[in-house]
Amino acid sequence: MFDPTDRILIPISGGKDSAVLAYFLSRIERRFPSQVFGVVFDEGIPGLSNYKVDVAKKVASICNISIKCVSYAELFGETLPTIASRVSEKLNLSACSICSILRRRAIDIIAKELSIDKIAIAHNLNDVVETALLAFLRGDEFNLVRLFSDICEEIRPRRVRPLMLIPEQETALAHHILNLPRLLVECPFSSRSMRRRVKRFLYIIDTEHPGSLYSIFWSIYRTAKQISIRPSYKTTCKNCGFPSRKPLCQVCEILTLV
Repeated sequence: MFDPTDRILIPISGGKDSAVLAYFLSRIERRFPSQVFGVVFDEGIPGLSNYKVDVAKKVASICNISIKCVSYAELFGETLPTIASRVSEKLNLSACSICSILRRRAIDIIAKELSIDKIAIAHNLNDVVETALLAFLRGDEFNLVRLFSDICEEIRPRRVRPLMLIPEQETALAHHILNLPRLLVECPFSSRSMRRRVKRFLYIIDTEHPGSLYSIFWSIYRTAKQISIRPSYKTTCKNCGFPSRKPLCQVCEILTLV
């Protein structure tokens, strides 16, 4: 996933997975001339964002990596709750979907600013399978293929997922053993997301039939490799200039309605 001289960016969310990834990756990369950076985003959610930023800074300090804190208000002109309240019904998007779209753009902006080669996403096995099933449910072949960096080499900087074959229970155990800081406040928008329902479904399946997550993962991976659609961007957004599959990218589509 990495080359010896890579500049690597880790989005640190305050959760257990990004903390574990930052801990191990920062130690592995000390043997190479590569550089590891952290970034945390302040979405402007009352009772959550400030706490999240504090936790992310503690993780970065333990891992001895620099971290950049960036707010949605600074990048997009408004906080997530404000954007979601004005846009959700118009575009039929949940606050979680809007946040996901904006967060991907925010990561791209910071990656460009820091001349990043690889973006290390802290998705564990459960996360990857959940995301893949969500892509199936939404008929979104593009995001299905984009999960696997070895399939979509042309996207730069590449997003890689070092924890993608590690079950969530194991990242939780590592986090506990290492006694790393963790955000204990849940996002108020998460209870209404489709992802939570998919997560519950997969938990039941894997509990009753151990090993199912691995079976689903490899089935999805083989399927993704056979899909003829490849996530290459042929155009750029007419408004912001970022790569886009449409004349107006999703981020600008959202922001024009705010």
